[in-house]
Amino acid sequence: MPLKYLQPTIDLIVNTPFLGINHQPNPSQKNIAWLRETEKQYNIHIPASIAEWFSLDLPWDMGEVLQTQEIQPLSETDLYDHPQTDINLWPVMAAEYLSQGFDLLCFQMTGEDDPPIYVEGQDKFIKIAEKFSEFLYIHFWDCHRYNLHKHQISTMYHPAIEFLQVPPKYFIPINKLKSRYKELSSITRLHFYNDHSSLWSYGRLVETDEFIKQIHIATETIEVMEETINYLWDGDPPAFRFRGYDFEEIEFLHKLQKKQAINVFQSFPSNEWQIESKLAFDLGASIPILSSPMVEVFTSLVNEDFLKMKLENDIRYHRMKDNNNSNDK
Repeated sequence: MPLKYLQPTIDLIVNTPFLGINHQPNPSQKNIAWLRETEKQYNIHIPASIAEWFSLDLPWDMGEVLQTQEIQPLSETDLYDHPQTDINLWPVMAAEYLSQGFDLLCFQMTGEDDPPIYVEGQDKFIKIAEKFSEFLYIHFWDCHRYNLHKHQISTMYHPAIEFLQVPPKYFIPINKLKSRYKELSSITRLHFYNDHSSLWSYGRLVETDEFIKQIHIATETIEVMEETINYLWDGDPPAFRFRGYDFEEIEFLHKLQKKQAINVFQSFPSNEWQIESKLAFDLGASIPILSSPMVEVFTSLVNEDFLKMKLENDIRYHRMKDNNNSNDK
């Protein structure tokens, strides 16, 4: 019999091979008895969607993906200090959600069968889903899609220097993503996907809510990655803001960076000095300084393509000059 709240999530889990769960989990009588004892202990009614998850015969510890905890009031969570709040929160899980390392995830006791979910931030608890079933589905959807596609890159983000970031030409219109991809929305981020790629958007521009400035892209091939990047930035991507995760992606990004550097250099007016901060932004940097990847690309250009290009231009210039002198005679 299908689950009332969590069947789509269970289908995702079963179809994510690395989680190692290849069958529909059944209710566990031991877990159900524990749920009843917990309700008696605290004189509460555990929300139906929460109880549905805890009743299943699933491993509570899914490694880095999710760790299910005991159901208890926030006041009894004494492993570490947590932000003070008047919201009636009950910790149930831990996962890497807002920061590196595990964040404490809590449901709000509201009387609803499928309650809101909050995560512990630096100084307060932040609502990340209106319903537990929504949170759990998106959490495992992320896990599934991350592992579905081989190649992944992301744009780098520096929150400490937010006011210096990203030339506007590198903002991505949300409507551009919506026009091409299917969408899965949540409070904290946007998700877009098709059969060959998945995209996660971060850093929405609150003042307009029409653009994003940070994105993670996963594709099944490097060719699809290149085509996706060209689509998002109309052939002029911020190549020096990308981060790759394995050799093939890093090699691809290095070629992309060299191509962008050459295009930028060729666009400079003759005999004109270039300000370092402007050059950095022209190359797609996040901040107005030349980064170490830029210096590496400049070095390779000097050693290879740039000298060759300069030599060809010099030869072309002298041939034109010789021809002009001949015509004058």
